[in-house]
Formats: sequence, C-alpha cells, structure tokens
Amino acid sequence: MDVDQPASQVVNRRLRRAAGQLHGVIGMLESGRDHEEVLTQIAAVSHAVHRAAYLVIAGQLRRCAVATTDGERTATITKLEQTLLAIGQPQGRAPRCRRTESPP
Repeated sequence: MDVDQPASQVVNRRLRRAAGQLHGVIGMLESGRDHEEVLTQIAAVSHAVHRAAYLVIAGQLRRCAVATTDGERTATITKLEQTLLAIGQPQGRAPRCRRTESPP
C-alpha cells in the first residue's frame, strides 16, 4: 500500500510521538510507577498507533475512490478489508491473573 507524501509525514510524526510515549511507559515500569498510571499511558500509545493506522487506511480509501478500473477498485477494497480485519484482531489471549501471595 502506498501512502502519499503529506499523509506519510503525518503518520510518521504520530508514530514517532507514540514511540516516545512507549519509551516513557517502559521508564515508568522500570521505576516502579503505579500500574494504573502505566495502563493509562499504554492505552494512550495504543490509541495513537491505531489513529496512525486509520490515517493510512483513509488514504487508501481515497485512492480507491479514484481508481481507474473496477478491477483496481475491487483489489484495493479486498486489501483494505484484510487490513481492517488484521487491525481489529487481538494478538493472543489476555494473560490470566495469578496470585503469588495472599492479600493483606
């Protein structure tokens, strides 16, 4: 999937910002910060990455709208459907909570 230059710059900035946030989250974990704060920041990183993905998809939809042939349009729509399905799928199962010690 090609991304046009202005959209690519916007996506690049968003992903770099998300990478910075993620680096901050790692620092929070290493310094023993409260898990609620860490989870809030992880959610923010996740949202930023998803927004970048949707910008890429929106650009592809615009290209699809101006595709010159029905065959090109159909191929683009098929690729987009696959991409959307991949983005929406959770990566594995959530870990089960294991208690290592009894609460006080």
